Amino acid sequence: MHLKIVKNERAGQVPYGWRLAQDGKTLLANAKEQKAILLIKELRAKGYSFRAICQDLEKRGYESAGRAWHPQTVKNILRRAA
Repeated sequence: MHLKIVKNERAGQVPYGWRLAQDGKTLLANAKEQKAILLIKELRAKGYSFRAICQDLEKRGYESAGRAWHPQTVKNILRRAA
């Protein structure tokens, strides 16, 4: 991984809400995931718990990067989006 950093290449997963361009370096917005991030922010501002946000996202059909939505995933997305 250190070698990738030295070469100015990505060293890790692409953050939720983004995708890699064809060059393999540039991040481009993923429209559907960006909508999910906006919804997460709105629900949190309304006082929803992380678990309640997960349930709402699943009910609306938003897919997580993994199998299911987890409260820690929502928390991490909010932290990155801040």
